[in-house]
Amino acid sequence: MRPKFKPKSSAYISVALLMVVCSAVLMVLCAPAVRGDINQDGKVDVFDISVLPGKGKLAAGVDHNAKVKTLDVSILLARWDANSSGLAPPISIPWASINVQNYGAKGDGATDDTAAIQQALNAGVAQNLPVYVPAGTYIIAGRQGAFGAILTYQSNTTFFGDGEKSVIKVIDNQVGRGDDYMIFAPPAAGATNNVVFRNFKLDGNGTKNLQPANVPILHAYGVYVDRGDNITIQDCFFKNLPGPSAIVLGNNTSPASTSNAKVINNRFHGSGAGISGNRNLDDTSTIYVQADGGLIKGNRLWNDRPINPNSPNTVVVTALEIHGSRTLVADNYIENYTAGANAVSTVINSIGNTWQNNIFRNLSNLGVNIWAKAPFTHSDLTIRNNSIQMYGEFGSEIAGIYQDHRAASTTTVVKNLAITDNAIYFDDTRSRPAVNHGIRLTAVSGANVARNYIKNFQGDGINFEPHHSLSVPVQDVDIADNTIEDVGRTALANRLWAIHINWNIADRTVSRINIRGNQIKKYTSPNMQSIRIEGSGTIQDVTVSPDNVFEGDGISGGMPAFR
Repeated sequence: MRPKFKPKSSAYISVALLMVVCSAVLMVLCAPAVRGDINQDGKVDVFDISVLPGKGKLAAGVDHNAKVKTLDVSILLARWDANSSGLAPPISIPWASINVQNYGAKGDGATDDTAAIQQALNAGVAQNLPVYVPAGTYIIAGRQGAFGAILTYQSNTTFFGDGEKSVIKVIDNQVGRGDDYMIFAPPAAGATNNVVFRNFKLDGNGTKNLQPANVPILHAYGVYVDRGDNITIQDCFFKNLPGPSAIVLGNNTSPASTSNAKVINNRFHGSGAGISGNRNLDDTSTIYVQADGGLIKGNRLWNDRPINPNSPNTVVVTALEIHGSRTLVADNYIENYTAGANAVSTVINSIGNTWQNNIFRNLSNLGVNIWAKAPFTHSDLTIRNNSIQMYGEFGSEIAGIYQDHRAASTTTVVKNLAITDNAIYFDDTRSRPAVNHGIRLTAVSGANVARNYIKNFQGDGINFEPHHSLSVPVQDVDIADNTIEDVGRTALANRLWAIHINWNIADRTVSRINIRGNQIKKYTSPNMQSIRIEGSGTIQDVTVSPDNVFEGDGISGGMPAFR
């Protein structure tokens, strides 16, 4: 028989219970989410891609001296579990929250729930409480506010659901109801701070809302933040968003229009011109962030098939576009885009951004594209330990890491650029375009290109060429300890080289280049050559160390070819 005890007073019990519940809520809302292969310390648990021979520790358990000829990401892809029916583990419902069903939302997949959800959002801000969307499919429609939002939010909004079971879905033919629209946006221009969207599915119903021909591009963003601090979008599923971007954080003005922006552990399936039949959009970026201080981490972005960037019309479908400074882009998986990423400096200086441990697969044009336009510059940009697989079926120009030599994208140098420990691979089982390179740069001052593994490209492994219209330099570059294998597969005489400084414009200067410790391997590329330094421009202080290693049938060793 259990001993009897005297119960505490009801007031004491209420206070104790409230303290326990609040502690639990804080643990749920503040604890870092752990999903799949992402650890709490921010590292990928196993980055085991068996395509990484060469120097430098790029992957655990890989024989770096092995002659590997395939790119197998099946293990990692399985870890991401693209067919999973859920997102993150369910989060607990705070003891005090606003339930949209209490404001009349049905969630039956037929009723227009826009007004009820908007009332709940307004009440959440007024009462300083999170807004909860129970399982169901909630149809939304219409436009309101300065941005034509279907639903508006304000500072201190938290909006969350029960994962993929909680679906916010745009009505059929929203595009036919009038002017431009967005799904979630503030009611007016200005700052919205302390905003959280978490753990629900947003269905843009893109196949029923395709961009019309011969009209201005509709924005149709999933979530738009004009300005703001402390923005979090986490554990959500964005599906079939037909506009240029699923998420836009910032309005691309100076200074950076958002800060402390976090996009974490979300999934994006079908976006912009990646939706079948949505080719009236010519330039899209699924995630667009302009932030001073950002974290883009653990997201998975994919389209159903590789995208032809040239036919039936020219389109650019980019997964990630990052402006601003001090932003970490890490542990993301991107598949079937024309371009994996844009690292951009066009209206503000970009300082101290890092791209690491990302997987880019089946990209039909560019891997990581670096923009810098005067008077703004990139500085302290790091691109490391990424896997970039290019797909060559459609005949477009291809590069794994790329700087455009035309004024449309590049007018200033990138300062202090690190491209290290990446695996950059071209899928040579498909037809190949005339020109493609592993790494192509045109305007840098201070660069470390080291310990990368580059394989199977039709053109050069590492290529430096001058800007076509501007006198911008390449200087102070260390090209070290890279493994370059079976590149130069083209029949073009000037695109056969593992490392190629092709300085072919008279008034351009390349200086202080050190080429050392690279492994250059030729197994199946009959035309591949080793190192070439040539051109009519000024070439100063280029050093090729004797410790470069040449392996394979017919590959030339010793000093490089100069012309």
